[in-house]
Amino acid sequence: MACLRVYIDDLLLGVFTLFDREIAIGRDRDCALVLLGMDVARRHAVIHKAGHRHVLASASSKEVRVQANVIASPVILGHGDLVQIGPYTLVYESSPSERSVSQPSRDMAENDPEFVLSIAEAGHKKKTFPIRRASVRIGRGSDNDIVLRDPSVSTHHAVLERQSEGFSLRDLKSTNGTKVDGARCDTMALAVGAKIEIGKTTLQLRQQGEATGQSPLAGQNALVREMSVAAQAAGEGAGLVRIEAEVGCEARSLAEEIHPE
Repeated sequence: MACLRVYIDDLLLGVFTLFDREIAIGRDRDCALVLLGMDVARRHAVIHKAGHRHVLASASSKEVRVQANVIASPVILGHGDLVQIGPYTLVYESSPSERSVSQPSRDMAENDPEFVLSIAEAGHKKKTFPIRRASVRIGRGSDNDIVLRDPSVSTHHAVLERQSEGFSLRDLKSTNGTKVDGARCDTMALAVGAKIEIGKTTLQLRQQGEATGQSPLAGQNALVREMSVAAQAAGEGAGLVRIEAEVGCEARSLAEEIHPE
């Protein structure tokens, strides 16, 4: 049976089983799932069952977010999706019969290049996580794809998403925030080699089989690789080098090429 795990901040309030074909969510006492607070509308959202699926729709002018995106039209929920209503986070857990239905948009094609996240968590052995899905949830809660034990990490901290043009990272309104290459991140495009700071844990996006000590610019396009070669050459001289770039454009990685730490 499908259910919603209901959180406020990092506190699990309970598990709501989706028995009925239509479930109203809001602060009105007539709603099947009552969520209190002025940020919640009297009738905020509705979930109805369509075959083996559950469909979420907004029922008010207040925002409803799925995977940190505001929904403008009904959305089919997938196992593990995070629904944000006011200060609440609802984690959707599908029934086994729903999970058996193919979800091609959530899984990567077999011929896609495989990527991994290398994870350095304080007090724990380094490990790698192969990215085989289009959405990877990161946090301290056991319902995440990557579960971190770092107490400075929120229960649902961030989500890594694979799109046709590459990767992006979204912070899920975490308590301590998320940084990419030292810059605070709400939603940011993620280059191969980028370093993600979540609490006291560092993750790095790499191509499968890439040596950890390899230049983080090695997997980039030809122009960026040429910049890498030029940076290494600059590092051999004694002159002052100034780098100007927008956030997320690998300026830090270029600086490390010139002057390794």
